[in-house]
Amino acid sequence: GRHYLILAENTAEIHALGGFVGSFAIMSVTNGKIEIGDFYNLSEVLSYAEFPAGATAEEIESFGKRCDLNHGDHNVIPDFSRVGQLYHNIWSFYQEDELDGVFGLDPVFLQYLLESVGGIDTSYGVWVDGSNAAAVMLNQSLYWWDPGTCDDFYREVANKTLDKIFGDLDTMDVPGFLNAVSKAADEGRCLVWVRDEIIEQALKEADFAGILAHDSTKPEVGVYVSDGSTSKMSFYISMDTELSEPIHNADGSHSYRMAVTLKNNFDQSAYKQPIPDYIEVKMPGRGETDLYEECHIIAPEGGHIENLSGERLNTQGDAPGDSEWK
Repeated sequence: GRHYLILAENTAEIHALGGFVGSFAIMSVTNGKIEIGDFYNLSEVLSYAEFPAGATAEEIESFGKRCDLNHGDHNVIPDFSRVGQLYHNIWSFYQEDELDGVFGLDPVFLQYLLESVGGIDTSYGVWVDGSNAAAVMLNQSLYWWDPGTCDDFYREVANKTLDKIFGDLDTMDVPGFLNAVSKAADEGRCLVWVRDEIIEQALKEADFAGILAHDSTKPEVGVYVSDGSTSKMSFYISMDTELSEPIHNADGSHSYRMAVTLKNNFDQSAYKQPIPDYIEVKMPGRGETDLYEECHIIAPEGGHIENLSGERLNTQGDAPGDSEWK
């Protein structure tokens, strides 16, 4: 049989590819039968920060030491072909059984799946379905329960959703399932890395691999955001990107003007209770509902970035010139 590590990502603590990995499960495939094991807290099986996973010096310089040492944070690297390898490496260090691949999924993907198979009744008295799964898991439950209970709830929803999908393949809504998976892949909510190079190439062609683009004939610029505060405030973030029409240069090359706007949508007046400890930011000099994000902008293959500038607007008590871009 084959064994795959499933990473449950919490996008309320956003990372370049998904969110903080707080829990995981093993999916086994034997003679065509799929079984999903229980989800476990990452720190129960993999030390949070002890053994390096094998990130390159360039990756560490670009994304910080946590991309190598903090095993919930490898996906601050915006290339899942590397992220999968790092999780494979660290799993091999702590566990004896071999992995054939790694899946990364987030609560919105689970919501898409529930749209195709119906809702689930949790042991916490909360009905979760294709209309509310992400909001309940990423935000609302944090206002109801303590962090440990929220983590247990998250794992139960993930377990029951995947069990419902794979528990009885004969009754699966195959078109609905495939539509959910395709939609999630397009949005980077379901990413896969496998050791088999032939299958990995097929995943890349089907947009499941989450790789950086390296085709100079089809240049793409990459904009990635990772939480820098270890809070769950990223639930309230939105990002808007505007790209100009091409500017034709004298040497035959093309330039584009690009504007990226990150917005904190938290509205204190909409909440009648204090923001939960699990959500709020705990950084010196920062407000508890401030967003503190690492924004990485990656140039197109064969191109470059110039005239980069930034400003902060309408922040809580900060002067407009109090920007901290690097």
